[in-house]
Amino acid sequence: MELIQYTHDWIKGELFEAKLITLFSVTLIVIALLFYFFGNTPNAKAMLFPLIFVGIIFTSVGVGMLNSNSKRTDAFNLAYQESPKEFASSEKARCEVFMTWYSTSRWIVSTIGVLGIIIFVFWSTPIGRAIGMSLILITLMAFVVDHFSEERANIYYKYILESM
Repeated sequence: MELIQYTHDWIKGELFEAKLITLFSVTLIVIALLFYFFGNTPNAKAMLFPLIFVGIIFTSVGVGMLNSNSKRTDAFNLAYQESPKEFASSEKARCEVFMTWYSTSRWIVSTIGVLGIIIFVFWSTPIGRAIGMSLILITLMAFVVDHFSEERANIYYKYILESM
């Protein structure tokens, strides 16, 4: 199989992940509204704004990924047709740049998770608990997204190296 086919597989994986993120975030916004309108406790009502905030963040991420990865397909095809070797070199360089961010993002996301736990434990008001849970939710979702993204990136990078 040629590198461009692996590139298309990588893009399909990114698009699938973007759709899941977007679906999750819209579902989260709906859940926030359900908590607010049908919940009858202060903790349920307090979930509205933190969950909507998290939903908006992940909607932005998902839609951004859908938009940017959809546009890449044509550009990648054109670049590959012009010069498969230059395409492989540019993809290698691009992957090396974004692959360094995975270890950094794990530390950032872990810090957000610890902060969420601290807020949840020590800020015992309904809004404090809601913010804490929302930060923990951000952490869990970011770990899932980064885990599968890193796996795809490593596989794709291996194919790039094989094609050179």
